[in-house]
Amino acid sequence: MPENTENYRADFDENQDKHSDDISFLEPQIIEKKEEKKPVGIFLLLAVFALIAVVASAMQWANSIKLPFLINDTDKIAVTGEVSDDVQDLVQLQVQDTDFDGLSDYDELYLYNTSPYLEDTDSDGFNDSEEITNGYDPNCPRGAVCSSPVASEETLSEDLTNLTNEELRALLIQQGASPEQVASLDDRTLRETFEQTLGSIDQGDQFSNLISGYSMDLSPDEIKQVLIDQGINPEEVNQLTDEELTLIWQEALGETQTLLNQ
Repeated sequence: MPENTENYRADFDENQDKHSDDISFLEPQIIEKKEEKKPVGIFLLLAVFALIAVVASAMQWANSIKLPFLINDTDKIAVTGEVSDDVQDLVQLQVQDTDFDGLSDYDELYLYNTSPYLEDTDSDGFNDSEEITNGYDPNCPRGAVCSSPVASEETLSEDLTNLTNEELRALLIQQGASPEQVASLDDRTLRETFEQTLGSIDQGDQFSNLISGYSMDLSPDEIKQVLIDQGINPEEVNQLTDEELTLIWQEALGETQTLLNQ
């Protein structure tokens, strides 16, 4: 009896050692299930990374397209895939002349500050378009002295020429030049450069020529080039429609004239 007991115990120990090293006795379907879980986990991980990349790319694109124009912070035009209602309204204003004075409602509201409903805003007997063409202020009756007359080329040049060198330097810094760059210019160079700039201003279009040397009437392709020159990614610029480009540029012109008339 003791001998059989020892043999049984030896067989049991041998089986235990075998089972601890060999897992072949496990059912095949269990192993298959474990193997199937591995690629699913990798796929989910890759999907998460892909989503993060897409979201990050979209956020980077939205933050990078900062148009280098003077546009009101409270009235910016959304440059997304779809044209917003505000953009459609501005498009309508560009082709609409409610008072039939020869000026679009958009120009009257954003460029000249005249009434789009009155042919002769200042009621002096001359319609708004005629006064602007002849260099008069459509908001001030002829012969009257108003607080903000439309400056002629000579008046504008005279006012700017009378600025002191200190005022010219302050103006340059206000327009974005660094104080170090301004300080590096001696008074003579500063004055000569400024007078050459004044000499390049065309009559009747003085305010628009002050915008980085660009003329007022630009084609969509020219506006795109302006954006690219200012450092905007060409691929992003090409996503803008001609309609959006034109509206953005005209809004910039309108804001510039408002600043000059202050």
